[in-house]
Amino acid sequence: MRQSTNSRAGASSVSRRTLVNGGLALAATALTPFAARAQSIPGPLVDPAKALIGKMSESLLGDIAGPFVSGQILDFLGLGGETENYERYFAEIEKKLDDIQEHLDAIDTQIGTLRDNVERLTSDTAALSEKITDVTTQQLLGTFASKANFISENFASYQTAVAALGSSDKGSRRAGARQLYELFGANNARAISVAMRDIQDAFVPRVSERSGLLHYQGELIVAAITEYAADKNNMTIPKYNDITLPEQLHLREIPNDGGVWAFENIHSGSHRIAREKLDGVVADTMRAFVSAQLQGMVLLSSAWLGTINAPHLRDHIDRNKRILAEFGKFPASVAKRIDDTVAANLKRFGKPLGPPVATAANTVWSMFGDGDDPKTPWRSHKGNPLSNEYIMWQRSTTAEWKAWKLASVDTLVLVERPWQYDNCRTVQVHYKPSTSPPKCDGCGGELTSVQLQGLGKRSIPRFDKTVPKNLAFVRVFV
Repeated sequence: MRQSTNSRAGASSVSRRTLVNGGLALAATALTPFAARAQSIPGPLVDPAKALIGKMSESLLGDIAGPFVSGQILDFLGLGGETENYERYFAEIEKKLDDIQEHLDAIDTQIGTLRDNVERLTSDTAALSEKITDVTTQQLLGTFASKANFISENFASYQTAVAALGSSDKGSRRAGARQLYELFGANNARAISVAMRDIQDAFVPRVSERSGLLHYQGELIVAAITEYAADKNNMTIPKYNDITLPEQLHLREIPNDGGVWAFENIHSGSHRIAREKLDGVVADTMRAFVSAQLQGMVLLSSAWLGTINAPHLRDHIDRNKRILAEFGKFPASVAKRIDDTVAANLKRFGKPLGPPVATAANTVWSMFGDGDDPKTPWRSHKGNPLSNEYIMWQRSTTAEWKAWKLASVDTLVLVERPWQYDNCRTVQVHYKPSTSPPKCDGCGGELTSVQLQGLGKRSIPRFDKTVPKNLAFVRVFV
């Protein structure tokens, strides 16, 4: 906090009217019955300020926000009167202490909660910077962290002053009142305003051609799931359970020179990573933004409402409303980006069956059902009937071999064009090396065979748009 070293200058830079028209709760919603007793504060910006700070408080504090944004604290700070005199201000606080005393502890706790949110910012932005390291983004992260810390330091002074007002010692109460009085001085309030604006610009730049931290929250997720999809070690498949029975029947994992993989992991693994990011660093960084802006709005409302600086507060109200509306839309918009990225990665990294078996012209493919209809009659075909857009998907088990007294048999599932999500044709594959393949016109010699079981069409689930728990606070802004 930038405290004035000249008490007379400090007294002239902020009037009691500022404190009358300001205060923590003057910019807050009346969420408790005490609000009915709160005095009426004049000025056209009071209701918008109440609405915005009340909504931000609700998003961060939920049900415990009542005393923090109640009319009781408004009544406490809304003292009325015209005299620019600190002594009179303190005398009025003394008169009101009995009314607010029972709520001071709760208010102090909730102010501390907001400070804790901002104090987490450094580690949150550090986690973001590990994935996105370009110079511009690093500058945005640095601005975000330093400005939020400046606001938090001022809010810590506010918390200290409020706590001091609850002291049994008159000297401590007087010191708390003076700290509040000087906290709202013109120079310090202006510095808080600049810090708030810099944070807003870092998160959502005024110039549309630039990208801010809100955009990079999505980039963080896209980068993480693409890195995961590119690593084949994440696509390993469980060991195939080879089966050997009499009558020269052998069921083996289908030979594939490029390996047999579960590219379904691109889909499921990406969804898991995206949820973790949304519920972790993304939620934490957004919460830190809301917390910093809420603290700044509380301080500036106390300093500027009812003064010639009120139009600057209007700028903050309007800007925050626009940014918070983007927060509310973020989960749905990022879900589409996740779907698009997963689709692109499936197309880029997913592989079909290859040599030797899948490309051998003399392999007999025995088919029952197909990718359109699992009830298509049995038939045999020489050469692979599948297109290269049938991607190795996952290991599965089937109970269709009950006639052979097998409880289940491993099988490899292939999905055609899973990046389209809807109506994807699906088959499962059994490899049967055998010297007695099914009869096939034009087939002869000692051939191996592949059995296909058509599973019909399936839809690949898109990313679940349910908002993760830690990010649920943004739903308040929808």
